Amino acid sequence: MSDVNYRQFKLIDSVGAEYDLCDTAHAFYSPDGLGFSRNISSVQVGSAFAMVESKLNQQTIKGEMRFRDYDAYAAFNTFISAGNLTLGYRPKGFTVWYYRKVEVQRLDKTEIDRQAHRLICPIDFICLSQWYEKAYAKETIDLTGENTVFPLVFPFVFADAEKNELVLQNERVSPAPCKIIISGPCVNPAWTLKQSGKQIASGAVTISLATGERLIVDANIESMGIIKVTPTEEVNVYQLSDFSTERFIYAPTGESRLKFTHSTGAALDVTVEVRQVSDTV
Repeated sequence: MSDVNYRQFKLIDSVGAEYDLCDTAHAFYSPDGLGFSRNISSVQVGSAFAMVESKLNQQTIKGEMRFRDYDAYAAFNTFISAGNLTLGYRPKGFTVWYYRKVEVQRLDKTEIDRQAHRLICPIDFICLSQWYEKAYAKETIDLTGENTVFPLVFPFVFADAEKNELVLQNERVSPAPCKIIISGPCVNPAWTLKQSGKQIASGAVTISLATGERLIVDANIESMGIIKVTPTEEVNVYQLSDFSTERFIYAPTGESRLKFTHSTGAALDVTVEVRQVSDTV
């Protein structure tokens, strides 16, 4: 179902496989818990109150999974069994998908309802993150100044002055964690984040990447790390990073610029994912 006149849900597993939650054979109904709640502590100051602390409560998204038959139920159970799930949600009338890290906390098993002719199974998703919107840039940055490829996916554009910079836009109040993916060949990549001409973060890793290998620098709290991905394995290379730098990048509110360099000076294949987080969507 692709019509924006309908709200949509989907699940994504750890390897990127998707499970449509609006399929006629297996659909998610009656969602509840898409908003948020907070615990707020305050102290009285005269006839008013001053907030001391505000903490976001962990949310549980509840609803019903309706399965056409037992085979559909079994297929869903297989999909969720490995955990490490992401719930995707596109509200009615929207073209943008929003995401939230979740785990299935409860899935009740029922028999086929005689009237609905479906298995109606209550389900609870425990939320492990806020809602976030993903924005991507995937480009080959030509550090020699030639053959630079345009355009980029919003909100990324190449800076006019230096073609090895990306311009990032964060429209949220909170800093947006970034996942940087650098593909080989590459030697000793480094990056610098600036806002209004002032450096606010940087990073570097002493490493050599061959063709087909990737370096992932992930600032998202549930998957934070620096790893080298080869065709056969994933290796933690955090110890090879420059400990005098921040390494992990968070796009500040407004416009900022992310600049890349590496030792050989050749073209650099870079993908950047920025998560703009929200309490609710």
